[in-house]
Amino acid sequence: MRITALALTSILLAGCNRQQTADAPARAPTGTFIHKKKPDADLAKHLLQGLASSRKTTPDEQKAIAHALVAAKVIGKPFVREDYSSFYTPLSDIELFGRKVLAVEYEYIEEWIGCCVTNGFAVLLPNTPGDDAALDRFARENNCKVRVGKDVIYVPGAWDSQNEAGKFIQLSCKDSDSYAEEGSEE
Repeated sequence: MRITALALTSILLAGCNRQQTADAPARAPTGTFIHKKKPDADLAKHLLQGLASSRKTTPDEQKAIAHALVAAKVIGKPFVREDYSSFYTPLSDIELFGRKVLAVEYEYIEEWIGCCVTNGFAVLLPNTPGDDAALDRFARENNCKVRVGKDVIYVPGAWDSQNEAGKFIQLSCKDSDSYAEEGSEE
């Protein structure tokens, strides 16, 4: 089933109402307080929905997804724009597959600078132990590509030395990425 950008935007914006009161501690059903710094499961869900749907949308719909992620307070303004990629820091701690999201990448063309734009989204995670089975399952089900360590293609320039040391995992759901490529590279 294809999620339209409009439907996804509505889903993400529904999270805005909850986020507007996030400054006050939230009460869990048991009456205990949830600490503000814990990873936000709702934001993680929104981010995964954005990733999953980005491969099935047009560049204009992907732009709407990016705006919806900003409106839902998943990400803010990009901390850097290099080549065709904008990198965003999550506004709250977001955990995917047992790892904290370090950055969200959104690649799109604003102005032609040469070859080759690959529209879509990716997330950078630390190369630490986590739920690799769930990561692989998500990638397979959504035809995304997982790159680990030195296979990660693109990070913000300031992070190049960490990338060369194999410090990242990239889950990329861009137009040219495909889970089917996974086995052919081994």
